Amino acid sequence: MAEISVNGVLQLALGVGAKVAYTVILAGIVVLCVSEGHKIWFDRSPVLAVFDYSKDGAAAPASGEGFTRGIQQQQSLLRGIYEGRGQIRTNRILPQAAGQQFAGLSVTPELRTSDLSELKIEAQGINLTAILGRLRNWIRQPNEIRGRVDEVGGRYHVYAEWRQAKAAGGQGKRHYSEIHTETGRAIFEVAARLLWQDIGALSDAPPLAQRLIDKVTEDNFVKFMRAWVTYQTHAAARGRQENLDPYKAQLETAINDADNLVSQNVDFPLVYNLAARLHLEATAFTDMDAEEQAEVRGLAARYVRSMAALGLPDPETEQYFAALDKNDQAAQRVATAQTTIAPSVTVSTATVAPSPAPAATTPGAPPATPAQPAPAVPARAVALAGASIGPEGVSTAASACCIAQDAAGKRFLLTADYLFSPELQGRKAKPVVISPAALDGGTEPIGALSRVRDLDPAAGVALIALDPDVEARNEIPGVGLVTETAPFPGIGETVRLFGRSSELRSGKVLLEMDVPMQKQSAITSAMVPVERISGPGDGGAPVVDSLGRLVGMAYAGSELTSLILPIEKVLADLGLTLVTP
Repeated sequence: MAEISVNGVLQLALGVGAKVAYTVILAGIVVLCVSEGHKIWFDRSPVLAVFDYSKDGAAAPASGEGFTRGIQQQQSLLRGIYEGRGQIRTNRILPQAAGQQFAGLSVTPELRTSDLSELKIEAQGINLTAILGRLRNWIRQPNEIRGRVDEVGGRYHVYAEWRQAKAAGGQGKRHYSEIHTETGRAIFEVAARLLWQDIGALSDAPPLAQRLIDKVTEDNFVKFMRAWVTYQTHAAARGRQENLDPYKAQLETAINDADNLVSQNVDFPLVYNLAARLHLEATAFTDMDAEEQAEVRGLAARYVRSMAALGLPDPETEQYFAALDKNDQAAQRVATAQTTIAPSVTVSTATVAPSPAPAATTPGAPPATPAQPAPAVPARAVALAGASIGPEGVSTAASACCIAQDAAGKRFLLTADYLFSPELQGRKAKPVVISPAALDGGTEPIGALSRVRDLDPAAGVALIALDPDVEARNEIPGVGLVTETAPFPGIGETVRLFGRSSELRSGKVLLEMDVPMQKQSAITSAMVPVERISGPGDGGAPVVDSLGRLVGMAYAGSELTSLILPIEKVLADLGLTLVTP
């Protein structure tokens, strides 16, 4: 009797335990379902989906996973730069105290597959797990970062898309599309652009972070971060006493990028610090001539003053530059280093000093004191190739291509036609043109639209007659003075564009077959397709070859392609020649 009772108790206990376990499993499934529902409807945290990857037309999911992990690792490294992690004293250009200004940045986590996918659920022979997995792949979280990579013939076509940060304009979508020749550079570009957006999304950003948000464009931020990483790599290798020859080309590129940012007057203190340190990486201070030493001193002083203005003194860096030679102390260096790098973008000024009138004299009178020269009179704005221009009173912008002249010597600024069509927005036929455009804060007129010339039904050029007192030269930031034109380069050759929005970018000339079918109809005999080097606001921008000769004008583009008008044909059709010094 006792034995039966024990068995009954055991059976009862097992039954209760089974019910509890079953209930827990059901509750767990409910929790998973609720969690999954919350993720797909309400979760706003950014997540990085695994990039789709195809190699020569065949799917390569393993490469996609590796590409995505590379973005995460690069994000971690770039954020470490701002947090001061993994840096030695000699290659840190961000003060430790200033690193706190970027608190809140975090590596974007990789998108996890649904927890439900770990369960194998079947009902009446139907694999519910597979169905849920397919449905989940069609669902996009609000802040999901997605992309694809097409590897074809050693080139990597990368496309990415993510939600726009608050500071960049709200809840729209951001798109990135570029062609690279190596995966490492492609991964870096995506990671840097995600970091730029994350900094822009910081709420109540402190001074240094806010200065970066306000003063540095996305493309310039990528250039700045690449130069910064090159500096750290080179300085670390030098500290390990390695052979620095393999780093030489990268260092020269970084120096050019940093100098380009300084020449654009990108008013972010760390730009000056980076440029000075890069020059010191290339040449020891004692080996520099007086002009080079003055440039480094000027950059250092500019950095120290900018940080002090933000309430972020950096005594460690000040001491670092003070130790460049043994003759100057830090205070003397900062007080006397007045050299600055003059900006060379969009506008500059010249001065015209009138000759003093001869002084009247009286016989027998002592010689008159020589008259002081009259104050210099500022000349009108200098229009540069690639500058921001636009019709007066209109919130839009284009890019100037070049200054050309007719047989009588009358000068014209050339750009793409579509911004200056008189039919647009009911404007008068020949609007006044200003540089920079009103969208970029400009107000100074440089001339007025003369005429619009159609080259064919798909493209045309606007000719802006420059005012007589406007000085103008064909000088492109990062390229230099342009003194000649050349035929457009052949397929596979590299060209460079400098535009109001994209600044200096390079790409290769494409075959027409490389252009998506839906865009081929836009290509006429007047235009040549190249890899995408232009963006909105770059219409009319100058395009040069590897020797710095003007070869084209940017006219149109798509996600992967830019269409360029060969400049020699444009000038010949217009009966103009390039203005040269």
